[in-house]
Amino acid sequence: IVVLGHLFADFGRTHPAYYRLFTLAASEGGIDAPSGEACRELLSRPLDRLAGSGRVRSADLDALKQAFWALIHGVVTLQVTRPDYPWEDRLLDVGLKGLIAGTIAAHGPAPCTNEEPSEEGE
Repeated sequence: IVVLGHLFADFGRTHPAYYRLFTLAASEGGIDAPSGEACRELLSRPLDRLAGSGRVRSADLDALKQAFWALIHGVVTLQVTRPDYPWEDRLLDVGLKGLIAGTIAAHGPAPCTNEEPSEEGE
């Protein structure tokens, strides 16, 4: 997941015009590109495999997939639109590893919860 996230982000930072085209909705001037959906599918596969093995802690796999997509897309978008800001080199790595640590069990099946985080844990 980390490697795929970095590959996707590297593409977006290196080719921002192409990245923007396939991540924008068609109604916003983007294209309804099969490549955009293929990227989301590619990023989802490891999570599907982890869920199949019982290692995902969340009962809402779709929300977890969207969280990974949002993290990667958010970092790329911020770095492309704000190149003047001193972004940390490890920003995406820290975000991905933190999301993984909180949602995926290191070994064996994980307890699956639907609980919302408490205000104390936010």
